[in-house]
Amino acid sequence: MNNETINKFLLRITILCLVVTAMALDKCNELKENNGTKTKTTTKIIRDTVWYHLAEKQEPKAADSVLVPVPANVDTAAILECYFTKYAYLDTLADTNIVIAIRDTISRNRILFRDYTYQIKRPQVIQNTAIEEPKRLSLYVGASAAFNKNLLVGLSPELMLVGKNKTVYGLGYDLLNKSVCGRIYWKLNK
Repeated sequence: MNNETINKFLLRITILCLVVTAMALDKCNELKENNGTKTKTTTKIIRDTVWYHLAEKQEPKAADSVLVPVPANVDTAAILECYFTKYAYLDTLADTNIVIAIRDTISRNRILFRDYTYQIKRPQVIQNTAIEEPKRLSLYVGASAAFNKNLLVGLSPELMLVGKNKTVYGLGYDLLNKSVCGRIYWKLNK
């Protein structure tokens, strides 16, 4: 194998190592970072402590009758059909705490059936807590490669240390040139 083939092989290995390292470091963060603070979301369900007493079902009571004068032209068949037809009604009452559905069936000018269902809505509270992460040292591992037009001229595994004031220090060993290299980086924006 010639020198160019070895350089291409080392370049591919270096790029692969950098991609794998970046993916591994990206998966390590469990909490969402938000302007230097980390936010942890917790959901609390508050149970209500009020006891609900529901009255037993009672038969509807008859109301007073009102006499209405009968018009001269009356369709008796239509009146009887209306009288014997069953009409079903559904009424829904809603509030922020409860939803009630009332079903009525009416025929022969009487309530034949009445039923109700209800659903108690329990309040749900979502609480976001901002957690200040203490400043600490962080250690990273990686690799660097240097190239000119055709050749790989430097390949070095490196360790990087991020200080409490966000200054980055790096130390590596160049495998091709057999030399030690150092790096330092400062954060430019706040």
